[in-house]
Amino acid sequence: MHFDSSEELKERVRAVYFSDKELLWQNETKYIPVFPLSSGQTQTDDNYPYLTSVASPWDCLSEEYDENLRCVGVSMNGVNYLCTKGYSAEDALLYYLPDFSVSS
Repeated sequence: MHFDSSEELKERVRAVYFSDKELLWQNETKYIPVFPLSSGQTQTDDNYPYLTSVASPWDCLSEEYDENLRCVGVSMNGVNYLCTKGYSAEDALLYYLPDFSVSS
């Protein structure tokens, strides 16, 4: 399986984070933690009640996989995987942020 270099991935994500668009939760901008990898599922956290736990099974394919990893928010490995499967960076981020929208 081929994953993009970290620079290519950063550029994809920057295209969403630093464009004229914003990721919004209930029409508000919120802090979104980003982790390199999850244990196959992102976690909820009382500090970020607006984030939802989602499956990230492709993280198990990573050489750095560790079943004890804790990921709240977005798995960059997961975003990368989804982008290699045809998702746009915006859609990949929204997979991890199902309760969010993107401003126009």
